[in-house]
Amino acid sequence: MKPELEPVIAKARAERRRFRRVRVDQPGKLFMPASSQEGDCTILDMSPGGAAIQSALPLEENMQVIIYIDGFGRFEGQITGRNDEGFGVQFQCTAAKRERIAEQLTLFAKGRSRAAMTKASVCSFNAPPPSANVSPNN
Repeated sequence: MKPELEPVIAKARAERRRFRRVRVDQPGKLFMPASSQEGDCTILDMSPGGAAIQSALPLEENMQVIIYIDGFGRFEGQITGRNDEGFGVQFQCTAAKRERIAEQLTLFAKGRSRAAMTKASVCSFNAPPPSANVSPNN
């Protein structure tokens, strides 16, 4: 494959995703039932269909895992592959649970937006610049 085509192909693959991913950067725990190993992980992004995670555990493609994500709950899934950032996990859940995940992600994204807007508005209400003519008698 020509190196100049790699970004185009990567973008096309990303657009084929069934669900939109949301950047979450949440801590979590990962459990591998086959080996009874458990460890910390970070969930980089998430969708109703799966997640991208980072973990120091020896994960392999097609491996069954259980992930506990702070603020979202417990998910069973399968490792689908590896990239430069970490691993992909495809969730194995019902349509109803996918709907709940979508709702949780929407609320999470809205909360993150509100927090950013609140932080920006607090920053914009700092003390007036020294050049402003403000006296306590006005």
